[in-house]
Amino acid sequence: MKCPSQYNPPDWFMEQAVNNKLEGVKIQVPKTDDFHDGALDIQDKGFAVSFYEQTLVIFERSWVKTKVTKLNTPFYLQQISIGVIMGILFVGLGDDESDIFSRVSFAFNYLMGALYLPIMEVLFLFLQDSLTLRKDLLAKAHHPLPYYVAKILSVTPVLAILLVLMTVSTYTLGFYKFGSVQQFLAILAAQFVVGNVFASLGICIGAYVKNPEFLMSVTMIWLVWLFAFSGFFVPIDSIMPPLRWMVVVNPASYGFALFFQIILKLGPDVPDFKCAEQSNYEVCDQAGSNGLITPDEVLEHYQLDSPIGTCFAVLISMYMLCFSAGYYFFQGKISIWLK
Repeated sequence: MKCPSQYNPPDWFMEQAVNNKLEGVKIQVPKTDDFHDGALDIQDKGFAVSFYEQTLVIFERSWVKTKVTKLNTPFYLQQISIGVIMGILFVGLGDDESDIFSRVSFAFNYLMGALYLPIMEVLFLFLQDSLTLRKDLLAKAHHPLPYYVAKILSVTPVLAILLVLMTVSTYTLGFYKFGSVQQFLAILAAQFVVGNVFASLGICIGAYVKNPEFLMSVTMIWLVWLFAFSGFFVPIDSIMPPLRWMVVVNPASYGFALFFQIILKLGPDVPDFKCAEQSNYEVCDQAGSNGLITPDEVLEHYQLDSPIGTCFAVLISMYMLCFSAGYYFFQGKISIWLK
């Protein structure tokens, strides 16, 4: 029985053993050095199979484990329940001035889900099979980059399902009066983009922190910073001028602005808001006012008027930056493992 060229011999041998295909068969597995005569710092050269095939094999191995441990009935029920509970808080959002802050809270709720849950989902990604990874890298079974890409891809469907389940239940309860398919699909797209940005940030943290004992402490400090400078708790004008750059570089501020823009402006049925008797908006006290607050005036009031396209572009750029930085930190962790 000959090992196919697209497989790493130890992986192929274990697969056959698991499937009970080795009974009565004598297998001659060539030494790993006969397959790999290059160095780890060369991406494809020196490996028996291409980068794509290495990634595919590792992805399939990781995906099988992910499906068993993550995608189960308790997981689905948990996400649906969280979405329903949060949706109950915002049932039937209206078009009064008092409903504006409810929409602000709704946007922050989406940000919180797309920030906290993805980070926690990937934080321990490289610790789950670190012993196996060390053995594979010492044997030059594959390059670190295919492993890095495959592990991230293996959790992407989980993040997508997690965010979709929460969004469907929350949005249905909150926006059955003024919602639209266009707005719902835009929120899903925003959830996916924002969720992947913070997943890549969680990967950076997990790859950078060398001592697992400090991993949660470092993560909590990052979470506090992300929320504090997101533009939700403290307006930009209320932050000390020397610290305002932290809002500009904070992906959470763009995620919050993106969700708020979509909720207020996107769709055919987005309303203007009726001024309250004691209004917080200057437009309501102006002579000749029609008693309505437009979405643009709300965004100007909260200083969250960055265009939707700009928010998407900045978040995608941040994802690419975090993805690259995560791999750089991952290589540093590997160099310590292989000493």
